Amino acid sequence: MILFFDTETTGIRDWKNPSFLPRVVQIGALLTDNDGKTLAELNVLLKPEGFDTVPEAAANVHGFSYELIKEAGIDRETGLSAFFELVDNADTLVAHNAEYDLDLMQIEIDYHSDNADQGEYTAALWKEAMAKAQVFCTMLNSRDIMKLPLSDAQAKFFKDKGISQEYKNPRLQEAHIHFMGYDFEGAHDAMADVRACKDVYFKLHSLKEAVAA
Repeated sequence: MILFFDTETTGIRDWKNPSFLPRVVQIGALLTDNDGKTLAELNVLLKPEGFDTVPEAAANVHGFSYELIKEAGIDRETGLSAFFELVDNADTLVAHNAEYDLDLMQIEIDYHSDNADQGEYTAALWKEAMAKAQVFCTMLNSRDIMKLPLSDAQAKFFKDKGISQEYKNPRLQEAHIHFMGYDFEGAHDAMADVRACKDVYFKLHSLKEAVAA
């Protein structure tokens, strides 16, 4: 089974400022069979825990203010447990920029290991699920097909870092337009992004099958 997932957060990790750890405010997930039939889905806002603000820059992107998630969110441990149950049933985890979303989930795991009643158990479930699941990133697998040029700033950044990368990492909207021929509504809502990611994944999968045939 395949689990498509996405998170919306309080911001982007700043490696120059390790004291700021972004936190998850929304999780969207679809569990499907290998043909894309939906078996289960999850779309939850999480109540804030361990932080007392959603920066305006982040809220402007996804639309979820601190006040909104405090009022409309569900218990964070309940939401994470529901997500981890889906993870446990999946053979493949799929996300657009999967490394980013997995890093965010690890931050949540680390926090709950120390603070939640079932934290250690949840961390063990996550570790076990990650050990058995394959991870597929639609961003990385789209990059060399789409061949979007790097900006001058991006080219300089990779050169300065000694990284060999010829093309830019496509945004999900760019990938969806490329493979599906149209943009999707509701970008930066986790569930909308998950459905778009699913579209891109199966287009990539069909291209791979066509090449192999």
